[in-house]
Amino acid sequence: MSFFRTEVSFRGAKARVVESRLFSNPNKLVMARRPEVLARVSRFDLGGLTVGEVISSGHDVDVTEYMANSLIVPLSGAIECESKTGLVKAATGEALFFSPNRRHTRVSAGKAPMFKGVPLIISTDLMRAAFDRLGLGLPAAIEFDALSLRMRGSRSAAAAELIQTVRTLHAEIDRGSVRIGNPAGRAVWAEFIADKIVDVLQEAGVLHAPVCHTDSSSYRLVRMALECMRVSHGEIKDIPSVAKVCGVSMRSLELAFKHVLETTPSKALLGFRLEAARKRLSDANDEASVTEVALDCGFNHLSRFAAAYRDRFHELPSQAFVGRRKV
Repeated sequence: MSFFRTEVSFRGAKARVVESRLFSNPNKLVMARRPEVLARVSRFDLGGLTVGEVISSGHDVDVTEYMANSLIVPLSGAIECESKTGLVKAATGEALFFSPNRRHTRVSAGKAPMFKGVPLIISTDLMRAAFDRLGLGLPAAIEFDALSLRMRGSRSAAAAELIQTVRTLHAEIDRGSVRIGNPAGRAVWAEFIADKIVDVLQEAGVLHAPVCHTDSSSYRLVRMALECMRVSHGEIKDIPSVAKVCGVSMRSLELAFKHVLETTPSKALLGFRLEAARKRLSDANDEASVTEVALDCGFNHLSRFAAAYRDRFHELPSQAFVGRRKV
């Protein structure tokens, strides 16, 4: 029994747009025209680490992931991504790593029947903990829109180990392994993946690389606001208070988010709060009730919290709460 939860699935004879919610912002898969079009996006959460599975006949998609780092491992077919840092490509035996960013992604089946890839969304907290275990601080290269890296298993032992580890983890989730079925096992896997990523970044020499500065103050403002939301999402009263911390007007903050992320500060803050709530509701060691979790994460209206949670994760908070008791 697979632990993957399918979030979107489509098979048909005509190309169409398919919406996915695998990343922080909903995104639309624009399917390539083929005699038969297929798209399936699934996910499984390990706490700080989301493991996805994407099967596609070919598509383009604009991704905005401002809350976490991304690692994409193609199992068949090929992928190419373009962002502020340039164009990077990967095929089987390779992987792509991104700091939080906006990117345009194209996947193709190539000579394989379908593209199949394993995207991992790694929280900043998980990466920070991995660096701390090595006595390092979170590098500036992990900031928004600062890093995109092609990892080649044929040229790097560390990259080859990371790619094989992701393949193994994918297989364990897909077959419903007992080692994935308990919180302790999931936490070990999440930490192990984060440590392996740090190994590759060290080997690639990017940990001491200068930040890829943009030519816009909007990026610096958005980075400051996102860090404020990440650290204080439970205490933030409203968006004007975030603007005040950043030393700008509400209008300036809204324009910066629209330019950089194509979203609003309110939606970004909601994303941080929902992810924090989900992490706690999935933690079998957290004894807080659904109401307590909601309040701690900054939600004052429980009905709105439940609706937003269901819209984002396709289940009610109470279902996640009951589910962790069954693990």
